[in-house]
Parts: sequence; C-alpha cells; structure tokens
Amino acid sequence: MIQCERTCTNAETKHLTENEYHELLMAEPRRMALDILTNTTTPVDLKDLAAMIAARENDVEVADEETAERVAFFLHHSHLPKMADLGVIDYNPDASRVESCL
Repeated sequence: MIQCERTCTNAETKHLTENEYHELLMAEPRRMALDILTNTTTPVDLKDLAAMIAARENDVEVADEETAERVAFFLHHSHLPKMADLGVIDYNPDASRVESCL
C-alpha cells in the first residue's frame, strides 16, 4: 500500500473567485468527487473514486468495470487536474491517489 503525505491544509487552500467556484462546481463528476473526498480523512485511490462516482451516476450499488474505467479516464485527464489547480484537492497521478484540501 502506498502512503500519501498530506500536502495541503485548510490554511494553504486558496480563496476561490466566483468564476473559479462556478467552474469547479459546473461538472457533476467534480461535485461528486468533492462530496466523496470531503467525507474521507485519508487519500482515495483513483480507481476507487471512479467506481464510487460511476455508481452514483448510474444510481447503482456497484458500477461495472468499463464504466468505472471511463470515469477514471475523465477524472485523470480533466477533472482532477482542474480541481488540483484550483487548490481544493491534492492529486498524485503517479500514485493514483487523491485527497481533499478542504
């Protein structure tokens, strides 16, 4: 198991402008990711986060692997980098770990 060191704190989280706030919340996967991550105290594996979001999107208990992989692709290439740039998450793509900075 890979351990991720928490690299952001509430004091380091930058204040979002109104436009940044709207940009952050305009995509449903980002809203779901924030909800999941702010309710956990440890880093979450990208595959696990994607599976939870895929299940929510499809209103099922457990999403199929293909759907979870599709969500993981979009999280990795679009949503998580944007969220990290806004300072609301810490994303380590090499370790496939993500955690909330809120």
